[in-house]
Amino acid sequence: MSLQKKLVKEKHKVKKIVHISPTVPPSINGLGDFCTILAEGLNSLQTFNNIFLICENNYDNSGKTNIKKFNRRNFFTELVQIKPEIIILHYVGYAYHSKGLPFYLVNQLANITETIQCKLIIFFHELSSSSRNPLTLPFYTSFLQKRIVRELSKSASATFTNCTVYSRELIKLTSTQNNICTGIFSNIPDLLYQEEYKKDDRSIVVFGTIKNREAVYNNPLFKNVLQRLRIIKIFDIGPGKINFRYPGIEFLPKGSLIPEDVALYLNMSTFGAIDYPSSLLGKSGIFAAYAAFGIISINFNNSDKSLHDDLVKEKNYFDCETNFSSFNLQIIRREIRNWYEKRSSETITKTIFNYI
Repeated sequence: MSLQKKLVKEKHKVKKIVHISPTVPPSINGLGDFCTILAEGLNSLQTFNNIFLICENNYDNSGKTNIKKFNRRNFFTELVQIKPEIIILHYVGYAYHSKGLPFYLVNQLANITETIQCKLIIFFHELSSSSRNPLTLPFYTSFLQKRIVRELSKSASATFTNCTVYSRELIKLTSTQNNICTGIFSNIPDLLYQEEYKKDDRSIVVFGTIKNREAVYNNPLFKNVLQRLRIIKIFDIGPGKINFRYPGIEFLPKGSLIPEDVALYLNMSTFGAIDYPSSLLGKSGIFAAYAAFGIISINFNNSDKSLHDDLVKEKNYFDCETNFSSFNLQIIRREIRNWYEKRSSETITKTIFNYI
């Protein structure tokens, strides 16, 4: 083959990307949602051969040639066999090791990038967990978790994260400015948002894990907010069974739904309830989903009052003490959508694509 033909062939070669994630849909997992939506977005910009490498033991990947399972023993072997040009790791320590200490990722990713000369991109969805309680494991392992993040960063050609707090911590851990804070897009595809859909100003959606939804329902201020907003309908969306009763309110448990059906209720709801530390809202896929669909989020978490990631109280962020009687809901929804556009799936995908 002539050199010219070889160069043309290389130019048009479809690059192989391995996306490493705890799991992928239909399993319910925020990282899996983000991973697959990102892969689809990258494919809309350039054709890639996308392969998903997951560590969920119970996932049925039979008949799915682009989904492979790994464990700490065969991780390196799987990557060598695939021979990717690009690896994208979606990192949360506890997703890859029961104690949050996946040292094998550090060693084997460093080896693989040298062995097959591929590019490693890491999206840090979380960095570490800590505790002041000496009876809990994170009290002793927090510094090791941070060490793993620091060592992983050394092998990466680009690192990303989802919120300002994590971005600042990454800079401290790695002593470099070489990380990009993109935010996080909705875990329900934002292309399903329908601007012309009429919102029901007396409805509220509670979406997420059963733990997070229970935190909303058990908050003593929740019923007070329902009264002040004159809510008559609650859409409860997520796994697990919750029983909630309140006079004059129709409680509609929908269970776990496919994204298209979740989008239906997000499009019709005006308000959304969430329980999440306000300083870390930039990393919440549920908060992003509410924003993507023009839903006015009401945060019932009072443990943390600080705001980051361009969120402004009573503009695009609201807590359970907000009095909405003096607000124009249409203007609020516009401000929320404007905030989200800077971290939409299209915006984040294009940013990551620039480093591939």
